[in-house]
Amino acid sequence: APGWDLYDYVISMNENDFQIWKRNGKEVETAVFKYTDVECIRNREILLYGKLHIFTKHSSYVFKYNTVSSLIIRKLVRIIRDKYSQGKEKVKLPEPELAQKNEMDFYFQNLIEKEQADNPDYTFLFCQKRIKLNKLEENIIKRIFFLISAKELLESIHYSDGIELKITTRGRPFKNLLQSEYGRENIYIPVLKLKKINTNTVENSAYNEIELVLNNCTLKFYADINNKAFPAYLKTLRSYL
Repeated sequence: APGWDLYDYVISMNENDFQIWKRNGKEVETAVFKYTDVECIRNREILLYGKLHIFTKHSSYVFKYNTVSSLIIRKLVRIIRDKYSQGKEKVKLPEPELAQKNEMDFYFQNLIEKEQADNPDYTFLFCQKRIKLNKLEENIIKRIFFLISAKELLESIHYSDGIELKITTRGRPFKNLLQSEYGRENIYIPVLKLKKINTNTVENSAYNEIELVLNNCTLKFYADINNKAFPAYLKTLRSYL
């Protein structure tokens, strides 16, 4: 009907750049970015709810969508990734310590096998299996709390082709008894956009925290303290800097 606002965002993709129109009240703001301006893409799907988050050096945009349209969104993400990877020289990867993918649950093992079949250039670098935190925690009070809340560290899998880092998670690092786990998130980072890698080992904690620092966002991931592939993965991440 006349006067109705049909869209909050419109994206136009060209050969060397893409343009975003964003509704702001009754006005429309527009911005143009080169594909190489993209620093991170996060695409999360939970049942019928989808959220695409695109970060550039100075801006970020969130696009919410119904996952009925997920194929279109994935194609858009693929185009951006292909464009920012074009002509880039691969960073040589250190030989990774063998990540124990056979420790992952059936769903994530299938994701790993499909990824390696679809993208043979990717090296499988690291995985974190699902684990109940009360089994790792040494602090008695925390152990009891984690047991009552059934708090778990959730799965993540990490790949790279020397140009891009791809991380697949459940969309959040932890869950407790009352939370569902239907989500999946794919995160894509051009490795040359990484500015800093921070690691934090919380005192008396059952896990290590990894921070991937970019210009406009910081991503956090976690590895349990018994994950033997973690030091080699950390070495690989730091080789990108």
